[in-house]
Amino acid sequence: AESKQRQKQQETRRARSCEGYSMSSKQPAQQKKKQQAPAPAPAPAAQKQKQKQPTPTAAKQKQPAPTAAKQKQPAAKPAAEQAPAPGTPATELEQQQQQQQQQQQQQQQQQQQKPPRQPRVNVYGRVKSVQSGDSFDLIADQARGVEPQMRTIAITGISAPRLGRFPSANAPQTADEPFAWDSREYLRRKIIGQRVACVIEHTSAQGRDYATVFVNDTENVGLSIVQEGWAHVRQAATAAAQPRPEIVELTKAEETAKAANKGIHNAAAAQGAVRPIYTGVFDAYAFYSANSAAPVKAIVEQARTGSVLKVSLLPSLRIVNVSLAGIVSPRLWWNAETKRLEAEPFGIASRNFAEYYTLHRDIDIKLTGVEKNEELIGTVTCCGRDVGQELLRAGFAVYQQWSAPKTNPEYCNALRAIEADAKAKKLHIWSLAAPLAAINTPQPSTDAISCPEVISGKVIDIPNLGALTVLDTVTNETHKIIFSSLLFPMAARQQTFTAAESKRTTPEEQQRTKAENAIAFEAREYLRKHIFGAEITCKLDYERVPTAPAAAPQQQKPKKKNTQKQQTKQSGEMVAVFGDEDDEIAQPHEEEQEQEEQHKAQSMRGYYSIFLNKENVALTLVSLGLVKVAQHGARDPRSSAYDQLCLAERRATAEKKGWWDPAHVKPLDINDVSLNQTQARSKQFLPFLQSTPGSPKKFEHCVVEYVFSATRVKLYVPEQHVMLSFSLAAVRAPARDDVARKPIAERGLLFVKGLCHFREVAIDVETVDRTGNFLGQLMVNGKNIALELLEQGLVSCIPGVTQRHPLGERLEAAQLKAKKQHLCLWANWKEEEDKEAEATNGGKLEQFQVAISEIVSCTQFFVQIVSSESAKLDVLREKLPSLPSGPIATKPGTYVAAKYSADGCWYRGQISAVQPGGVCIVFFIDYGTVELVRPEDMRPLPDSLVQYLAPQARHASLAFIKPPTEGSDYHLAAISAFKELVGSMQSVSATVEYQEKNVLYLTLSCPEGSVNAELVREGLATVERAGRRYEARVAPLLAAQAEAKLAHANMWQYGDCYDSDEEHKQK
Repeated sequence: AESKQRQKQQETRRARSCEGYSMSSKQPAQQKKKQQAPAPAPAPAAQKQKQKQPTPTAAKQKQPAPTAAKQKQPAAKPAAEQAPAPGTPATELEQQQQQQQQQQQQQQQQQQQKPPRQPRVNVYGRVKSVQSGDSFDLIADQARGVEPQMRTIAITGISAPRLGRFPSANAPQTADEPFAWDSREYLRRKIIGQRVACVIEHTSAQGRDYATVFVNDTENVGLSIVQEGWAHVRQAATAAAQPRPEIVELTKAEETAKAANKGIHNAAAAQGAVRPIYTGVFDAYAFYSANSAAPVKAIVEQARTGSVLKVSLLPSLRIVNVSLAGIVSPRLWWNAETKRLEAEPFGIASRNFAEYYTLHRDIDIKLTGVEKNEELIGTVTCCGRDVGQELLRAGFAVYQQWSAPKTNPEYCNALRAIEADAKAKKLHIWSLAAPLAAINTPQPSTDAISCPEVISGKVIDIPNLGALTVLDTVTNETHKIIFSSLLFPMAARQQTFTAAESKRTTPEEQQRTKAENAIAFEAREYLRKHIFGAEITCKLDYERVPTAPAAAPQQQKPKKKNTQKQQTKQSGEMVAVFGDEDDEIAQPHEEEQEQEEQHKAQSMRGYYSIFLNKENVALTLVSLGLVKVAQHGARDPRSSAYDQLCLAERRATAEKKGWWDPAHVKPLDINDVSLNQTQARSKQFLPFLQSTPGSPKKFEHCVVEYVFSATRVKLYVPEQHVMLSFSLAAVRAPARDDVARKPIAERGLLFVKGLCHFREVAIDVETVDRTGNFLGQLMVNGKNIALELLEQGLVSCIPGVTQRHPLGERLEAAQLKAKKQHLCLWANWKEEEDKEAEATNGGKLEQFQVAISEIVSCTQFFVQIVSSESAKLDVLREKLPSLPSGPIATKPGTYVAAKYSADGCWYRGQISAVQPGGVCIVFFIDYGTVELVRPEDMRPLPDSLVQYLAPQARHASLAFIKPPTEGSDYHLAAISAFKELVGSMQSVSATVEYQEKNVLYLTLSCPEGSVNAELVREGLATVERAGRRYEARVAPLLAAQAEAKLAHANMWQYGDCYDSDEEHKQK
């Protein structure tokens, strides 16, 4: 009530003061009438007529006719009196009368052409902004409940210098007129935010009001501007015959200012009185570094949004954008299609609120950071009030954690408290169903699971750059943690460029790619050395909704098999691989990626700030130049330390660290042998990695990059700059497709990951298997991984291979220890089950008669064990031709009855592969033969005939010998000799030396002794290394080999036929 009463009193006082004041002077009109000079002499008749004429039409009607005017004129004078003689001047009175008559006629014409003057209107309001030295924007007073009216006011009778324009799409940039900025500043300081009284004299067609303006109830603003020399008096106002009194007063004030060389009248200072134009890029980081200690003075030129101000820095007058620290307001944007300004709810209201309190006001900026887009961040104080807090208090903004000043926790707590109060009152933004806080954070679906706010645990994996796998110490759950607001370099697996790629890319792009690979490797190494295995604390910054998978039919991804394995299966050759029993080549992170895709539909994706001993890991990575800071959208959520990350990035850029100086980054020279892995390619690197008796090579600083299974890993050898696939020798892990043993395989995988994943290990390379894997021993902290796995019962020894290995006895002892404790693989082990194996591999060897059905090479062939079951083959041959024809599922693994082209008979077979056109590669399971069979030569095979008799073809190889390599000079000769030795016999006596992966390693008897020894004696095979257990069995073969050497038979024709590595093996 008191405020309303005071407001009424003020309005009454202003109304009385404006009514009693002349518009050209500070003195009241009544007093001024008394001080005026006596009235001048009466005007001529024509002037009197003009004063009496109310309108142009009435003036025309009252004007006397020409004839009447002539009648009233005096009588004509004599000729001598009418025209004076030439050279005689007219009297002074006649000249004055003629001039007055001419002026009166001109004024009558102008009055007839001009429209009638509009009545003066008094307008009151508050000055919102000052556009120039003679114009401003006014928020006019309105009745309660009526929307405030914005009016543009130009001060009558004066003209100030014009400010220049900023460049736009339609017009170029223009410079200021001299003293334009100083003129505007004088008017801005005098009236900005003040209540003024405006007497509107007339309004232009563009809607601009021309008025005489009073401030503080008495001061004429236009007169003050002219007195200080910041504006000219308009010439049109002074051109009248009798200028108005206020114009006369302005003219006198201008003459006084000119005499004193004030303002724009100081010609000597005009050249330096132009505002500078900045065209270069503003270095926000340098400005922040130089001015972060003390507040910066500035003038607000525009409120882009409620929380982003466009300011002129003082004293440089550089125009920049400043974001208010700790808050964000609704967005505004220009729609190019509709050509309209669009905004979020309360977007325009929040901007108007900021303009009302800050536009064209002097402010103090306390800088707190720099945005990625070179915008300054800081707290803004205007007229003793914090603008950010006022916006929060009015409900026009929400709290934003990442931009809040971290060094001032009291200020951050105050912002939170103010926001909570506005939220409780449901002011403006908080009255919406979906407030601005919900817009900042994407809303999850109803099925999505929110991420934990804080996670404390141990880093157990680094699946890729930018993410960590953390085991929560409280819940014992694993979480995928993603670094917030960071961009990690993309490490390409390809380190070299082909000729075609070199043509498509420039040398600079190649250099940049190589540098990025090197930085990615360095960033990964930093995480491995400092973060992996450490206890960290993760604080959630923001969440993102996972992308929904496309609605498409799910197709099973084909598994990538070993190429050589496929080829050998097609040809009927079964290759024994020393190492992992699983023949799939697992790709890095394949399993993790599949699990992640399935998990995306169930949980939100969390982005965290990661702390190690209270140190922000992201800040360290950015400071070292190993990563970049992501550039977010204006409203995108980001890291809580985003401003600090931007500052750290600018320091790294200035110091040219890491990523910011790619020209000086040393390219990463790594030969990744695991890519396109083949035996031939791996053997090229074997001499540099293999230990020999004379040159032991034990690499102790290798890094395990990935763990495929319990016995196979991917290693990086820094001493040789080689990335390779490494398998444990002489042991195997359960296959992944074995449902019964899959839990044991998973347990073994986790056991090896826990021991050596992303840790430095020592390796001892022994050889290379036929798929290109390097075989050997792997040690972690002095512990042999193979022995540890065997003692846990997670892997098993490979029969035959273990006995020949130098560590065979220790490996078998470790396996026996697990068997006796019935661990994992040996949970149902019985000691009686090993007796047969001991008989096979021990002193009493198993012997039987075999029929050789298919010969692939000297050491790869198929045999049929001659027994009572052999008679069932004849029964099958009789039943197969009568099978009905029908549709066949032509896919690998399908059993069929197929016609053999050599004799036209039907035999049991199994499809190995399908070629275009429906032709299948069929493996005849009773003979070991492989052949291409057309669809019309195949029939469905009932399950009863499949189970009637087990497949009779057994894959076999000659024990303890090695034939010539394929393609060598003696390869075909060795095959011919082998066929001659066994081809004439219907059955052969065979002794099983050992068995490995369903392959029987045999010693075949012949009239000359043994087929094995005869091939060695003829120089068509060499003796392989064997363990101590087989010394007695290998002795005859070594004797035969000595005879071949003395005779220089075949392979020994030119002396020693061993390669250097083979020679070391023999020694």
